[in-house]
Amino acid sequence: MTTEYIYRVAVHPLGASFDFGLEGLCLMVSVLLAEC
Repeated sequence: MTTEYIYRVAVHPLGASFDFGLEGLCLMVSVLLAEC
């Protein structure tokens, strides 16, 4: 998995994560860690 792909996937959910607060942010981080 390329870094560019990770950025594309992460940047969009990142904006939505602020709507969910820390829960959404933690969820996104967990997904990214699982991909690494």
